[in-house]
Amino acid sequence: MLLVLAVTWHLVMIWAGNRSQSRPLVLAGIGMGQVVTFAQLLLVIRQFGVKWGEPFLTLLKMLDVVAFDVLLSSLSSIKCFAEVPTLSLFVIQSFALPCCLVVVLAVTHVVYSKVRRSGGKEVPLRLFGRSLGFLAVLFFIAACSLLLRPFRCKGHPNGLYTIDDYPDVFCDGQGTHLQMCLYAAFALLAPLSFLSVCAWVIVIEFPRKVRAADANFVRAWSFLAMRFRPGAQGFAVVFLFRNLMIVLCPLLPSETARMLSMNLILYLSLCCSAYAKPWRVRLSTHLDLLMHGGALTILDIGALFVPSADSFSSMLACVVIAVLVATLLLLASLYGLVRHLIAKKHKRYSFFLCHHKQAAGSLARLLKIELQHRASKFKTFIDSDDLKDLSKLFNHVAHDVEKVVILGSPAVLSRKWCVGEMVTARQQSVPSLLITLPGFSMPDESFRRHYANAVGDIRDLSSLGIGLPEVNDTLKWLWTLETLELNVVSAEGIDEVVASLTQTTGTSICQGSKDQDVDGVILADPDDMEAVATALVLYDLLAPLLIGSSSLKLAVLTRTEPIPVDSVCAVLICSDGGLASKQIAEWLTQASYLTYCAVLPILVTDDFQFPSLSSFREIASTGIENGDTASYFRIIKAVFQEVALLFTPHSSSAMELDLRVAQIAQRLQDGDSQPLAARCASILFEKDPGQGH
Repeated sequence: MLLVLAVTWHLVMIWAGNRSQSRPLVLAGIGMGQVVTFAQLLLVIRQFGVKWGEPFLTLLKMLDVVAFDVLLSSLSSIKCFAEVPTLSLFVIQSFALPCCLVVVLAVTHVVYSKVRRSGGKEVPLRLFGRSLGFLAVLFFIAACSLLLRPFRCKGHPNGLYTIDDYPDVFCDGQGTHLQMCLYAAFALLAPLSFLSVCAWVIVIEFPRKVRAADANFVRAWSFLAMRFRPGAQGFAVVFLFRNLMIVLCPLLPSETARMLSMNLILYLSLCCSAYAKPWRVRLSTHLDLLMHGGALTILDIGALFVPSADSFSSMLACVVIAVLVATLLLLASLYGLVRHLIAKKHKRYSFFLCHHKQAAGSLARLLKIELQHRASKFKTFIDSDDLKDLSKLFNHVAHDVEKVVILGSPAVLSRKWCVGEMVTARQQSVPSLLITLPGFSMPDESFRRHYANAVGDIRDLSSLGIGLPEVNDTLKWLWTLETLELNVVSAEGIDEVVASLTQTTGTSICQGSKDQDVDGVILADPDDMEAVATALVLYDLLAPLLIGSSSLKLAVLTRTEPIPVDSVCAVLICSDGGLASKQIAEWLTQASYLTYCAVLPILVTDDFQFPSLSSFREIASTGIENGDTASYFRIIKAVFQEVALLFTPHSSSAMELDLRVAQIAQRLQDGDSQPLAARCASILFEKDPGQGH
């Protein structure tokens, strides 16, 4: 039956070839492997000195086929026809099955290859190796257990020991027993070498081959990796090593040591599997946990039937386990206490920026960049970068930051998570500071009285122990905080805020945006605080990438500053309503008269779309100073002939922004963009875009 199983599996491997297998088929394969592994675990447990009773004993005998005992017993019948030394019989039994498997699979592969070759198709040799590897992994426990037979001895009342499976050989380390042990030790090099090769492949070669996109190598060793999810292939080696340790358990001298060692191995394996969830299919993880739980339950029941138990060894094991568990619990408590004391003195973050993302997200990003530029010790928390689990948000505020900085935008007090951060800061006495922005009003008595109606549902906060009374106390607490005013976002204003927060002097990155000797500019609506903050963030991140470029130096223009006549590029921050700004219209009009100035539009929201009829009407309703509306329409159309790039500092992580900035820098340095003046000239005689929407 085993040979039939091997041939069938090899034919399935050939049929599957390079096909991608469905999850149900993968689940079926993993499930069958776990069934065989569980059966082999039971056979190892059977080698313990437990007086198993019926009907469980019958079940264990039925599983002999998995351990090859049926086949080996049939080979033992050779002694009925010829006198065969025990050593020779052991050698025959050890070699017979592996050789038969290899020969049968080789013959099957050769025959099938010739049949397929006649049809013009080749059968790769790696499929033969993959089938052998799969069988080696599947029956690793049984193979090692077979070779360890000479080391499993059984005691007798007269004080002598014989090999459990060869009762005519005494365990005296001499003569036949010594020869069998030497042969077994030499033969064990095969499974140990297999384990070593698997470890080398999975740990060293597999990651390198995956990076090199070597599909043939990955397919050849898929018998190890295909069962596990990406990144968890190392568990193929972990489980092989676990199986090796399980096979060694019956060699221990006492039943107590055997049962205890098996329990420890299975409990450790259970914890690893439950924590890492390594299997490719989720249900396979549940089946693996079920297998561990079943084996441990059988072990616990079997411990009740161990004859002549060594009470001293058992009690000693109990003492060791109790002391070990108590020590680990104590160490865990001490670790938590030490972490708490360290956190009191050394917080992970110097500042926590509490902000409404839509109204002050870009400003928060700008402050983080400038604070951390001032000194590396001023590590700053913003959720886009540092929040991985929303349930831990308030814990960060309470224990991980030295100061909470509240960006007082108009709607910040209506955002329940922002208010929750403020409540936590007040309850935990975390030093806090309020930066008031234009449009922000301190919460008066009327606001506090009608707060529930203004904000709506705050049940998410209630589940975290924050209710209306705590919120009301926090709104009163805001009046007691130190306050800074930031009426205009500018390089000077940001520098003053950073200096006040850090109590240091220095020059911020965005101060470089005031340079006069430039050949490129960043344009943002000066009436939109977030647009200006976005422009300064872009400058802060873009300026280091352009260092060393002799052809491009940027600056962020402020209100009334003209575009330098030598400018070769202008980066336009496209914010909501920004194109209706008179200052933006004036800058774009200036750019349209410059011979070499190209304009690169930057979108600051994912849903920004232009041109649209409503946008044209908005611009037309405001009118354009120092120019006519029709000309401005043509300029806008010319601007958006250039493919726009996305840059969203209010909601993107630092890693995402770095990728966006690198893309923008590449576009600017390529210098392939057509000047705005040339684009305007090419559409001068086209239909007015305002009439086409």
